[in-house]
Amino acid sequence: MKTLENHNRIKVTVNGREIEVYDNLTILQALLQEDIHIPHLCYDIRLERSNGNCGLCVVTLISPDGERDVKACQTPIKEGMVICTNTPKLENYRKIRLEQLLSDHNADCVAPCVMTCPANIDIQSYLRHVGNGDFEAAIRVIKERNPFPIVCGRVCPHTCESQCRRNLVDAPVAINYVKRFAADWDMARPEPWTPEKKPPTGKKIAIVGAGPSGLSAAYYSAIKGHDVTVFERQPHPGGMMRYGIPEYRLPKAILDKEIEMIKKLGVKIMTEKALGIHIRLEDLSKDFDAVYLAIGSWQATPMHIEGEKLDGVWAGINYLEQVAKNVDIPLGDNVVVIGGGNTAIDCARTALRKGAKSVKLVYRCTREEMPAAPYEVEEAIHEGVEMIFLMAPTKIIVKDGKKKLVCIRMQLGEPDRSGRRRPVPIEGSEVEIDADTIIGAIGQSTNTQFLYNDLPVKLNKWGDIEVNGKTLQTSEYNIFAGGDCVTGPATVI
Repeated sequence: MKTLENHNRIKVTVNGREIEVYDNLTILQALLQEDIHIPHLCYDIRLERSNGNCGLCVVTLISPDGERDVKACQTPIKEGMVICTNTPKLENYRKIRLEQLLSDHNADCVAPCVMTCPANIDIQSYLRHVGNGDFEAAIRVIKERNPFPIVCGRVCPHTCESQCRRNLVDAPVAINYVKRFAADWDMARPEPWTPEKKPPTGKKIAIVGAGPSGLSAAYYSAIKGHDVTVFERQPHPGGMMRYGIPEYRLPKAILDKEIEMIKKLGVKIMTEKALGIHIRLEDLSKDFDAVYLAIGSWQATPMHIEGEKLDGVWAGINYLEQVAKNVDIPLGDNVVVIGGGNTAIDCARTALRKGAKSVKLVYRCTREEMPAAPYEVEEAIHEGVEMIFLMAPTKIIVKDGKKKLVCIRMQLGEPDRSGRRRPVPIEGSEVEIDADTIIGAIGQSTNTQFLYNDLPVKLNKWGDIEVNGKTLQTSEYNIFAGGDCVTGPATVI
């Protein structure tokens, strides 16, 4: 609000009553000084300045030439004005304008934790049920949107907690641990809760991929009464939950319990059936009413440096897969992991558990830019992983019979258009790091080679499967897709 020094008093008529107000102000400012209320958002201290965009402060000016509606926050007050602030017409307009404002609001009627949850779970409901001691009601709420509460209770990055309104007071509610408690309590019972299946529909659904996306689709399709068959290329179902997440984070016995619950709904899981080798998409689309592709993003992103094909050099996801299959991989004493995501952290911590004496993690940016979950980084450092920041690999060489990772030091450059400071190399700053084993974990992509001699499902510019955002339908009418092969690599939830 403006200060009122050097302002004169002028006469105006407001709602049929003549009053004096200060000049050189807007109608809104002048009337607020006289305690005359006009609905507005301009001076609500809880909001950023609306710049007149809210439209709630419209008033009617009456003159010999007729009536006209103006925004009170933008119209200067003048001597002799006749102003009406409240009529049925204005009330109706403000109601419509308020509905327009609320139609695109975020986390006002819906809690920000729910808005943030990728599964959109009704978090308040299950927290309330747990608080009241009704744990079964809580698990029912959770499983409306997530058939893997035990798994997610252990591996979910729980971004919901970062948006919890309790942060404004002290610390967030332990949303994820409450979910884990409810799920563990349910699974420990002689008869865990299972949803009621609807009568058979006669429809047959084929799902390719028994990862979190494929098994979730199988769970909800079976509940609706469809006949579901899942085809999985690996020896056991679970996808990345089994072969991409280490045992110390997600015990496979726990995973098997939730998969068994899905099987009890009548879902058939056919393992060691690879698309493009044992089964074809064209055949599935003829034999089933609908096909759901959930093939994941299992193709490791190459580092594109000299020497990455040498023995003892692994791609991150391939290394974790072999460990999950109990393959004995000789690591040696010194292991270097390249990357800054959760997969890189998993590789580093797994290498320590597999006997490596020294594990270094090389990342080209700073710790603040690491995409890995902060608590995962903290635990890795606590366990003894050495973090080397602002360092990028350039090649892998063998010198005197020993592997060495050649790196160049980086520095953060000027901010780009997104505001991020990109790392740029420092000339002449190359260093060599001794390594018996090198693990590159810089990303993953979707392998769609099976499409070359099969149905021409359309891909997007990133090589992932293109779908309708609302229906998940691909370019083929009865083939749908979801999960990592559509979104790119993401978390289980």
